[in-house]
Amino acid sequence: MKNNHVKNLLVALVVSFGALTAITSCSNNKNSSSATASATDLKMNFSTGEYSFTGAENARTYCIRLYGFDESGTQEDNYTTTSNNILATEENSSYSGTMDLTSCTPGSSYNAYVLTRTEDYKKSLSEKATGTYIGIYDAPDATGLTATYSSGSINVTMAEATFDPFKSLKSSPTSYTLTVYSGTTSVKTKTINTTDLESRDEDYTIGFGPFAQSGTYHHHSGSTTIAADEGSYTITIKADAKDGFYYASSESEKVTVS
Repeated sequence: MKNNHVKNLLVALVVSFGALTAITSCSNNKNSSSATASATDLKMNFSTGEYSFTGAENARTYCIRLYGFDESGTQEDNYTTTSNNILATEENSSYSGTMDLTSCTPGSSYNAYVLTRTEDYKKSLSEKATGTYIGIYDAPDATGLTATYSSGSINVTMAEATFDPFKSLKSSPTSYTLTVYSGTTSVKTKTINTTDLESRDEDYTIGFGPFAQSGTYHHHSGSTTIAADEGSYTITIKADAKDGFYYASSESEKVTVS
């Protein structure tokens, strides 16, 4: 009986040792698989959202993720924005596309990575691409722009609606450019500084209770004159670039000078 007990104990020890060896082996295999192949050669346009990269072996899907930085300059744990999933295909070794960056803050820096998910459900990040997001202003709203000709001058009125696309921006334009056309030819331009416009702030609240969000709309309006000979003209307005934050907008729709 005693011999049987000793024999059973030895068997149990052997089984336990085997299980431990197996567990250690799995752990080592997992650690070695942490070197999962990653996408390479990531190129990122931090203004337009255009990207390209070279795929990895055994990949199932990819996505592009952008991470911002905290006040100390440390990369944040949570990503700011991500692309849609990009399906890996045997036919493609390189990938390209465009992702939405509008949730990024103009003038802020980001690290971009390709997140690769493999067929065996492992993940890896590519080497980073770092850049600063520069936004592109929307065009001013031409419905707020009117112009009339009188005694050698084009009298331009810019109602608040003209500047509505910028009323909630933290970094709104500091100047605008009016362009006068004779047919398709630009004949006059004039810069309008935001400081020369009338301003009006409007507090707002969206939503109710704990989900309510409050802020301030910054409205602008104004008028100016542009010297011109008598003739037939149209006029446009665009938001000028703000260095390090926004590129200039496209021109608004043309408005006929009456």
